[in-house]
Amino acid sequence: MITFSIYCDASPGKEEELDRFLTGTMKNYWANQSGVKEYHTLRDKLVGYPERTVRIELTDFATLQKILDSGEWINHRRKFMSLLARVQSQILEPLS
Repeated sequence: MITFSIYCDASPGKEEELDRFLTGTMKNYWANQSGVKEYHTLRDKLVGYPERTVRIELTDFATLQKILDSGEWINHRRKFMSLLARVQSQILEPLS
């Protein structure tokens, strides 16, 4: 099991559009991919940074790579990036 985490801040004036994208388009896309176990969109309760966190649980790294290489994801990624002022990501795996 691995976790793909994305931390991001909306571009000024795009927060509502980003939230709709994260909880609609992106959630539907990831939830329908084979090997995706969970998808969560989180908001920073303390109004700090990052403002939004997306946490996606997947069966393994090969599954993640296949999804990230797909043409459909590349199109969604373009839209996603157009809504952001800042973004970081991590691929995490359990220690044991």
